[in-house]
Amino acid sequence: MINQILSWTFCIIVFIGTVLTTKMNRYGFLCWIFSNIYMICHFLLIKEYAQLALNTAYLCMAIYGRIEWGKNKIQ
Repeated sequence: MINQILSWTFCIIVFIGTVLTTKMNRYGFLCWIFSNIYMICHFLLIKEYAQLALNTAYLCMAIYGRIEWGKNKIQ
C-alpha cells in the first residue's frame, strides 16, 4: 500500500515539475531532482539497473538545468 502511495505522490511531483518548467519557473527542476532521487533509491533497492541508470542521467540533467536557468535569473 505504501508503495502505491509513494508512486502516485512522485507521479504528481513530476507532473508539477513539468508544469512549472513549461511556465519558465526554475522550481520545476527542484521537483524533478527530488523525484529522481526517490526513483534512484527505489530502482537501486529492486535491482532495476537500467532504470537506475536512466534516472541518474535525468538527475544530472535536472541539476544541470537548474544551474543553467539560475544563471539567467528566471523566476
